[in-house]
Amino acid sequence: RLGPADRPDFLIGGRIVVEVKISRAPKPGLLRQLARYASHDCVEALVLASNTAVRLPPSIGAKPLLFVSLGRAWL
Repeated sequence: RLGPADRPDFLIGGRIVVEVKISRAPKPGLLRQLARYASHDCVEALVLASNTAVRLPPSIGAKPLLFVSLGRAWL
């Protein structure tokens, strides 16, 4: 856990947040959720893994944000 309301799917080494979204389309609040995670000092980078393509900025709060396409990774 990063905080009382911030619980990413995975926290690697206490520094890298990995959020996994398996649905038809990620929810509208996804960027807000990732921004909350990025606001924590211990977080150095974020990774979103999803089976649906999503447009994302390259960083949030000066922390790198990477996208992993699960659909493409399965091919």
